[in-house]
Amino acid sequence: MTGYFKANTNDSHCLACSENCENQTCETDSGVCHQGCVDGYWGDYCNLTCSEKCNVACVQNTGHCFQCANTSMHGIFCDHPCSLLCYFNECETSSGNCTKGCRNGLFGGKCESNCSLNCFSSDTYGSICSNVDGKCLQGCTDGFSGDYCDVYQGEF
Repeated sequence: MTGYFKANTNDSHCLACSENCENQTCETDSGVCHQGCVDGYWGDYCNLTCSEKCNVACVQNTGHCFQCANTSMHGIFCDHPCSLLCYFNECETSSGNCTKGCRNGLFGGKCESNCSLNCFSSDTYGSICSNVDGKCLQGCTDGFSGDYCDVYQGEF
């Protein structure tokens, strides 16, 4: 019978599957939720609550967060702060890489690298180099060329 499992192999008494089992279905001999848990629960029997740090759902067999409720946190339990060098301090749950880019003058997944000092900078334009690879976006200062403004051209 769907939605129930045998409480004991020695008798015919059945119990209802956990209401937290997806579609309220479970293994008929054990009560294990084989189709997963409804959002907010985890464990074989979906009897454990996901951390309040998770954005609603978590991984059934570990309780790890799929996504953090607070976009300024990352990690499997959303207990690590994003880099303060990320714009709006927002990052990806799994990697901690910045999702909105880096503060001016920085690049890299966690904004851990400095743009070339030879990248041209104007106060009216945003970042001076690409958040991804550090290529100078506004050209080079006098005397330098190349994507990274690392080729010295000599005095002008």
